[in-house]
Amino acid sequence: MSDVSIFVAVAQENGFRAAADKLKLGAGSVSEAVQRFEDRLGVRLIDRSTRAIALTKAGELLYRRSLPAINDLETALKDVHDLNEGLSGTVRLTAPTVAGRLFLDDLITGFA
Repeated sequence: MSDVSIFVAVAQENGFRAAADKLKLGAGSVSEAVQRFEDRLGVRLIDRSTRAIALTKAGELLYRRSLPAINDLETALKDVHDLNEGLSGTVRLTAPTVAGRLFLDDLITGFA
């Protein structure tokens, strides 16, 4: 999954250095990851020159097909993280009954 994410970042950022900055990795590490991914797939995904990169036909297909999955996974991971950020546990209140009638009902409803 990591190599796919790196490839998608390179395609989105239109370059290895920009993708490395986005991912907080070294440019060499990003380039090596893409090369390793291409070797594993047995197909070239990115045509490289000294001035620019361009997705090959296979690279374009993989980018278009994998981008929604990468976005869904990032959203799912964020949602899981956000679950952990919320409040949890038991709230116990001790108050006179009259206080509940006057303002605690509205307060608790707003809190919930």
